[in-house]
Amino acid sequence: MRSRSLGMLGFALLLGTALALGEDRKKEDGKVEFVLKLSKGVTWQVEQTVSASQNWKAIGNGASHDEKLETQTISVKYADEGVEEDEGRPALVRRTYTEVKSKIEKDTKTAPAQGAVLLLKISKRSISATVEKGDPGKEMIGVLQSMPLDPVQLLLPSKRVKEGDSWMVAGKAVQLLHAWAQAGIPPRPKAKAPRKGASKTEEALGAMDLGSIATLIENTRNDMSAKLAVSANLVSLKDGAATIEYVGRSGSDDEKNPALAGMQIPGMPKTSIEVKATLTFHVDEGRPLDLDWKELSTLDASAVPLPGAGPSAGGSSKEEWNLKRTWKVK
Repeated sequence: MRSRSLGMLGFALLLGTALALGEDRKKEDGKVEFVLKLSKGVTWQVEQTVSASQNWKAIGNGASHDEKLETQTISVKYADEGVEEDEGRPALVRRTYTEVKSKIEKDTKTAPAQGAVLLLKISKRSISATVEKGDPGKEMIGVLQSMPLDPVQLLLPSKRVKEGDSWMVAGKAVQLLHAWAQAGIPPRPKAKAPRKGASKTEEALGAMDLGSIATLIENTRNDMSAKLAVSANLVSLKDGAATIEYVGRSGSDDEKNPALAGMQIPGMPKTSIEVKATLTFHVDEGRPLDLDWKELSTLDASAVPLPGAGPSAGGSSKEEWNLKRTWKVK
């Protein structure tokens, strides 16, 4: 009996030693895993700001004009409270939206999601949302249920990595990032220009209004983002805090990108999009700290008649799209 007890004790000690050695090897190889860890009873305060600044040069009908379109700013604030967890990962989260607003110049609109409280049940393959208070709208619920708990998870590596390692982020993930940023936000005005009277840009374009131009620019950015191939690099890892940099570019003239093969067709606008971003993530805490995501998209339709515009009207655009996001323990 004694020998059996000693044998069991020896096995336990051997197992403990093996586990300890395994942990040491993990530390020695310098590799870390990026996992979101929102524990039960812990609350994260999340703040997000999205700004879209657009410039348009109209050409046509014997005139041309440069014009800066209205800048749209979207601000979202909410608290995520861990209600249940599964092996350290969030399984049930209560999300309370304290601010959801869209501002175009001086015109600020509050979205229906402001004040809403949702209970998010997270499984390995999906998220289900139950509304406890308010009415965030079907569109927002649909977006939340088609993504991870936090959009930053779309940008993280799927396996353990070490400082200096790189991985690719698919364009689909970037497109979903846009969908998240716009979820529940009323679209820009489409039917009329946001100012009284026809602008010089509208005169150059004939019947096409500024709202339609802004929508055209946004659609171009969303379409191009799906074709992006973004490179992510873990540039530093110190005291548990990781810094990741993202760089990507796609364009209708990019012959090296298979996704764009044959995209540039005679008579079609030329397009491009560039991404530069930085994410800081505390690996030990399993919490993102800060995300700064910048995009520059261009559209050159100077030689292409645009739908709804005059017979010889065209133009070119540039849009700067910036997403800033922070996570703090409340």
